[in-house]
Amino acid sequence: SDDQCCDKACSSHQCASGFQLLPDAGSIQGSDDATCCQPAPWLFLDARSITSSSGSDVSEWKDSSGRSNNFAVASDCGTPKLGIASWNSALPVVRFGISGQTCLKSEVAHSVPTSATFVGVVSWRGDGGNWEPIAAVSHDRYWTVRMVYNTRELNMHVRNEQVPRVGVELSKPYVFAARVDGTGKKSYMWIYDIEEGVWTGKQVYNTEGIPSGGKEVITLARASAKTWEWAQMDMAIFSMWDKFLDDAAVTHFVMQYAAIAQRE
Repeated sequence: SDDQCCDKACSSHQCASGFQLLPDAGSIQGSDDATCCQPAPWLFLDARSITSSSGSDVSEWKDSSGRSNNFAVASDCGTPKLGIASWNSALPVVRFGISGQTCLKSEVAHSVPTSATFVGVVSWRGDGGNWEPIAAVSHDRYWTVRMVYNTRELNMHVRNEQVPRVGVELSKPYVFAARVDGTGKKSYMWIYDIEEGVWTGKQVYNTEGIPSGGKEVITLARASAKTWEWAQMDMAIFSMWDKFLDDAAVTHFVMQYAAIAQRE
């Protein structure tokens, strides 16, 4: 019965394939996927999982999704360091672009999805090189989450499309949510101001879509090969789904990540 269902905490529920329990499942009553579960990320990088001390080199960043999509410093990358978020002394961040280009790359090449969702917590400390990618796959062929050239406007860059894009400021923490709907041929960029607790902006535009058939390495904080395209930023979380998440799911993750970013 419904009464029997709601006497159980979600922590005892088994989610369907492709889903995982909500982080606070133990405090939620229910026994169904809609109440207890959320879409499981294909990739989840969380700086809180790095056990080194602040100031140490970050030579690898292990995937916390359970899929072993790990990242490491490649031969053409400068090495980022572990730091502490400027807005929360309890939150570790991976600090990119301390004295020039730094990056981490996926340890193996992955099939490029034609639909994807990217959500993360970042703060820009300064202006890096041209374009300033958060994450990139190839150059003007598949996808990149990056600034538009010589601006502070973050763009869901598909092929060579310069929209959608939303402006940001330096030294402020944000949750970004970038998406590509390969079926509906739409690209999205949403940005949430963590300290102000408001949406900085939401844009959606038509897109040609991500081409199919690719297999590429993912690069964080720099272009795939162009070493002069790099970001000067702190990253607390970077996550990716190899599918398009709807507005409700994205809003859920944005608010969840904002709460993590402020947690003492």
